[in-house]
This record gives sequence, C-alpha cells and structure tokens, in this order.
Amino acid sequence: CLWLIKKTRLKTVAKPVRFAFTACMLLFYGGVCGYSDSVVRAIAMCLTVYASALSGIAVDPLERVGLAAGIVLLISPVSLFEVGFQLSFVACLGIVLLAKRLSRPVDLLLKKFVGLFVEPKPEVKTPLYRDGDPLTVGQRVYGNCISFLGVTLSAQIATAPVCLYAFGYVSGWAFLLNCLFVPLISAAFSALLLFVTAACALPIAASKVVLYAPAACWSAALLVFEVADFSGFAISGITP
Repeated sequence: CLWLIKKTRLKTVAKPVRFAFTACMLLFYGGVCGYSDSVVRAIAMCLTVYASALSGIAVDPLERVGLAAGIVLLISPVSLFEVGFQLSFVACLGIVLLAKRLSRPVDLLLKKFVGLFVEPKPEVKTPLYRDGDPLTVGQRVYGNCISFLGVTLSAQIATAPVCLYAFGYVSGWAFLLNCLFVPLISAAFSALLLFVTAACALPIAASKVVLYAPAACWSAALLVFEVADFSGFAISGITP
C-alpha cells in the first residue's frame, strides 16, 4: 500500500484519505487471513505505526502492543483467556523487550558456527574506510539475518511458559521451523492475496478455477505437518 501511495497520485491526496485506503486494504487482507487474534493485532499495530508516521507523533513499541491488545479485547473481551491471544501478545512483548538484547549473542554464535566450516580470512585494514560509509549488500543481508534470528529466538523464549502451561510441552523444532516457514508463509499469503483479488473480479465458476491452484499448494504444505512427527524433540513434563 505504501509503495502504491508513493508511486501514484495517491501521494498528493489528504493524509486521512491515504490512511483510509491503507486501512481498507489491511482489513481486506485480514479477511483473507481469517481475522484471528494475531491478524487483528498485526492490523492494529500496522495502522498505529502508519498513523504515527502521518501525524509525526512518535509511538513507543510497548504502546503499540498495548493499543493493539486493547483493540482486540474491545472487539472480543473473552480473547484474554484464549491461547492464541496470549501467544500472540506475549511473543510481541518478547520481541520488543528481548530482540535487541539477543542480537549480540546471536551474532557471536553465528560467527562461531560459520567458523567451524569456513577458514577465517586474515583481517585487512583499509584506512580509506570510514564509519559513515554505506553498508555493502553482504553486510545488510547479514544484519537482516541477525535481526531475524534475534526476533525469532526472543519470541520463542517469551512464548515458552504459555506453551508449557497450555499444551504441556515446548517444541524443540519450533525455532528451526519458524526460521524456515515464516518467510515462506509470508510470501505465500502475499501471492494468495493476488489470487483472491483476481477471483473477486471473476464469475463464481471462474473464481473456483483461479483459487484451485493455491488451495492445492496450501493443502500439500499442510500435509507435511500432518505426516511428520515433531514430538521426538520436545521439552515436556514441566508443570507450573
């Protein structure tokens, strides 16, 4: 939405109109995703960030999480006692409070892990380099990887107590599966949004044909979790 606004005449319209356009698109996307607690939380946080950018008023990350929680509970107060709501917002709190603190340890561990397989190159000092120089593509990719791993690990740590209380175990595969499937699922939902948009403009018979391919791919992806047994590497037996 922001890309469309930046590249089209929408950037010249009033800020409330741009905000309304973005909100409508996110609400439509939320409908595609089923309006679960995590989806409503994400929509509320995204709109809060965008409203903050348009108004020029800075909003603290904890305030965004609290505002999103208030919106979800205003719509459905009983969500407070649902595991989905608890996992979603505890994960957000963990990311806000722990992600930056874990970046440094993750950086050191990743360098040691890579060092087991790659011979370190001798350090070459380049006096022409200055601290203000732009980062290279490799440095940006590495930094994004460290940030992603820190966010994933902080969310896993924060949600572990809720998982133990609600399900009786914490999956040892969760961290690796999140690192693998979160990017894939994000790309899949973006593609699904395009299919749904196209299907809305077609007759019912044609829309079923358009949506058959993503439905089949989605079923095939879920089949992996139905067949595979991930319980062999789990932490269990801990009770509150």
